[in-house]
Order: sequence, then C-alpha cells, then structure tokens
Amino acid sequence: VDNNEFFFVPLSNPDGNAGSYPSRYNDNGVDLNRNFGFMWNSNPYYNPGSAPYSEPESQAIASVWQRSQPLTVGISGHGGAVLFLYPWGYKGADAYNDVEFDHLGSEYIYPRCLDPEMDTQGSVWDVLYQAPGVTGDELYGAHGAMGITFELNMTKQCPYSKSVQIWEDHIPSFTWLVEELDNGLHGMVTDASTSDPIAANIVIEGKWFTFSDAEVGDFHKYLRAGTYNYRVFADGYED
Repeated sequence: VDNNEFFFVPLSNPDGNAGSYPSRYNDNGVDLNRNFGFMWNSNPYYNPGSAPYSEPESQAIASVWQRSQPLTVGISGHGGAVLFLYPWGYKGADAYNDVEFDHLGSEYIYPRCLDPEMDTQGSVWDVLYQAPGVTGDELYGAHGAMGITFELNMTKQCPYSKSVQIWEDHIPSFTWLVEELDNGLHGMVTDASTSDPIAANIVIEGKWFTFSDAEVGDFHKYLRAGTYNYRVFADGYED
C-alpha cells in the first residue's frame, strides 16, 4: 500500500440494493453491468440502457477510470456465484493477455484462497455466457487495465457476517494479487527536449495496449516474465 494507489467504489447499484430483494437493475430498469461503452450492445435482451453510459451510476464509475492517470487493474465484485473471471465477455475469444489472466486466476484460487467454493476461473464468455458492455471488458478493452471480476457469494443476498468471512478467506490471495500486479513493464514517456510528461499509447507486441500518465509520464503494464517488443505512440511525435 506504500507504493500503490487504491480507489474503492463500495456500492455501484444503490437502486438495486435498496429493495427487499437485490436486483441487478437500477430504477430505470437498466442492467448497469451491460451499460459500459466497450462493445456495448443495444439488444433489449441485455437491458443495456438507451446508450453506453446512459445511466448516472455508470457515468459516476466511469469518472474513476477515465482520468488522465491510467489504472493498472480494475476489480469488480459481484454475487450469485463464486468465480474468478476476466475478458472477454462480449465474444468467445481469448484476450491478448490470456496468459497473464490465466496465471492470476490459477495462482489466486488454488494455492491461496481459503474459500473452497472458489475453484473456477476463466473468461466471462467461457465460464458464464455472452455479456457485452461489462465492467471487465471496458477496463481492459478501452483502458488497457487488467479487468478482473470476482463472483464472491452463491446468493445475491450476503449478510454482514458472510461478508466478513469472504474477506478473511480472500486476504491471502488478494495480498498476493496486489504484490504480483507490481510486476511487468514499467517506463516513463517524456519529451526529449523539455522532459515534460507525454500522454502516449504503449503498444506491446502480442499483448493489449496501455497508456502513460499524462500528468507524470509513467506507465505500467502487468506481464509475465519474458522479452517483449513494444512501441510508443503520441500525438505530434514519431514512434
């Protein structure tokens, strides 16, 4: 915690949490986890809203990850199953960082997590179903962060005592995950003449892209140990 910044959104669907039985929909009847922009699908089957980010809750959450400072990882917590999930949800294909996602999921579950029900990891499409406009795809696809989804409880209703037990079961895994995500490709993108930071796109061969921090110039992309070729693109500069 001394070397990382953490942003917490304790509840992203207050409407759905206010009734006698939890609902995935807000008061507009929109499934907020189908309302994000990356590969949003207008099919009414998904209850996705009238447009990407049409809902105030989605807009509020997006304000966190649309800052000039890119996220390294984004984790979304859910109930209704016990799973470790990652992109893609909108299509049945491996993510470019599938090796990294698979490693994180395997190491998180088997050696460390104390919850015996946490025994399955994979893409949203492979483990569950097609799900366009979801948080993990948005974080990974649009922002280059490692988009991870935790399904943490078999029921939607989770009493406080159960929440405490879930957290205690996941402390060893979550501690390892935070430390592991510090590994990967690090760098600074600055102007050669002025040393001013530059907002840039870092494209890694065979992997999904990431961005540099426009205010500082640093970037970080979680990768497994290896040798990688990458290029840096920025408006007004040669790559």
